[in-house]
Amino acid sequence: LSLHDALPISEIKPAEGRHDMLGQIAKYTLYFRMLLHIKHFKSVQPVTICNSYDKHTLTELKRMSVVTLKYSVNRGRIMVGAV
Repeated sequence: LSLHDALPISEIKPAEGRHDMLGQIAKYTLYFRMLLHIKHFKSVQPVTICNSYDKHTLTELKRMSVVTLKYSVNRGRIMVGAV
């Protein structure tokens, strides 16, 4: 399944992604997966974007099949890549 086939559910943090992100992305994902039952969306793919992640949060997000992205700013350009 690619992100083009799914509704991306995003949680964006300006700094480090910490444990509070786990509950938030889980709630968003559950809500939109419930909408799948009434045929609004084909599938749901949770995505997080942070400057960094603590080890516990990153491990749990990966366990939850969340796409984890990390951003950085270099010479005024925002760079985003997979973690």
